[in-house]
Amino acid sequence: MRKFLAMFSCVGLSCFVVASPALAGGGLWVAGGTSPYLWDDPANWEFGVPQEDFFGGADPVYITFAGAGETNGPIIEDGIAAVAGTTILGWSDNWVNNAGDTVTMTMTGGTLSTTSDFWIGKNDPVGGVYNPLTGPGILDISGGDLSLGPNGHLVVGQAAAGTINQTGGSMTAWRLVLDWYGDDASPPGGSVPSTYNLHGGVLEVTDDLAPIHLRQQALIDIANGGIMKLAGDHQAEVLGGIASDQITAYGGSGAVLYDFDVTNPGLTTVWAELAATEDADFDTDNDVDGNDFLIWQRGSGIPVGGGATLADGDANGDGGVNGADLSIWQTQFGTTSASLAAVPEPATMLLLCLGGLLLVIRSGRNPSRA
Repeated sequence: MRKFLAMFSCVGLSCFVVASPALAGGGLWVAGGTSPYLWDDPANWEFGVPQEDFFGGADPVYITFAGAGETNGPIIEDGIAAVAGTTILGWSDNWVNNAGDTVTMTMTGGTLSTTSDFWIGKNDPVGGVYNPLTGPGILDISGGDLSLGPNGHLVVGQAAAGTINQTGGSMTAWRLVLDWYGDDASPPGGSVPSTYNLHGGVLEVTDDLAPIHLRQQALIDIANGGIMKLAGDHQAEVLGGIASDQITAYGGSGAVLYDFDVTNPGLTTVWAELAATEDADFDTDNDVDGNDFLIWQRGSGIPVGGGATLADGDANGDGGVNGADLSIWQTQFGTTSASLAAVPEPATMLLLCLGGLLLVIRSGRNPSRA
């Protein structure tokens, strides 16, 4: 691992700082302490816990497998206020041999503030040669606040696979780049899997010109209340990501929704909804028949969003019971759980529908009989 030691040099009355290569300064993760391998335990760092410097920056951080026994990444939890300069999670430049291992950093609470970029999975060449043994980096966030400094790039995957799994907390970056070399075939492998699973919490990207860059194997999957906020109007970029299957919802089984200047003033807000499953088996006896129609009839009139459930006759999950649910019942009538696509006999369907409509009309004229 190369480090740089700041030294003072003076010429006449002027003094300035120069950088000299040295094995000192910076934060090299060695997991030398004991479980749970907390960020703020000095035993886990070769040169001590990363600190702010006198110039408004902080020690660079290298979280990787640089030596024997390094099998755990750092954990940041409530009560820890971590700082770092440029941060690399899962890195190789031929001075560090990852031997294909995976390094994972976990954040359950607390804060991490970086003064510069944050890479998750990074493979740098030395003399034009890339280390083929670089292991991927994984960042798991379930709580807390991780924020990058001004012009801080959040890079997921640069010639080494990277993954962010966010289920809570907040992430703030200036730009988000997934699959850095996705458009460049020169490194070994070129494009690499680069995934951001936004399955909870908030991701905010503050560059209002070009906040997100999604290259070949880039994927942002949104689910479980996860929200992405982009400064400015970037609906076109979001739509492009949806069209290319690089922005998905619930692994492709949901719908990606977005707006500009509606949910959050001045921001493009992106979220996901799980596609509703249409089901007219209101009594859950594994078939759709006249009994289910009677259930729909009793619940008919509950407004959308009124809290109706399947047992009330809500077939499309919108919280109401109305004609849309009756249409689903008509389509599914005669089917069983093993044959949802079965087509009912037209004559039987017609008689049931006419009878049902008559009952609804009579019910409307005499509410006390409903």
